[in-house]
Amino acid sequence: MKKVLIPLVIGTLFTLLFLGYAVFIVVFAHEAMSELFLPAALYIGFAFGMGKVTFERIKEIRKGEEDDLSQY
Repeated sequence: MKKVLIPLVIGTLFTLLFLGYAVFIVVFAHEAMSELFLPAALYIGFAFGMGKVTFERIKEIRKGEEDDLSQY
C-alpha cells in the first residue's frame, strides 16, 4: 500500500497544480480569452497526462513490477 500511496499523492498534487494554473488563467486574467485559450488548454492537457501516467504507474505497482532503476 505504501508503494501506491506516494505516486498517488505526487500525481494528485501535480494534477491539481496544473488545473489550478488553468483556472487562474481563465478566471483572473484580464486579457482576451482568445489569447488565453492556448495556455489554459496546455495546462489542462498536462493535468490529463499526469493523471493518466499516475494511474498507469499504480497499475504497474499492483502487478508487481519494480522500478527499472533498481536494475542499474
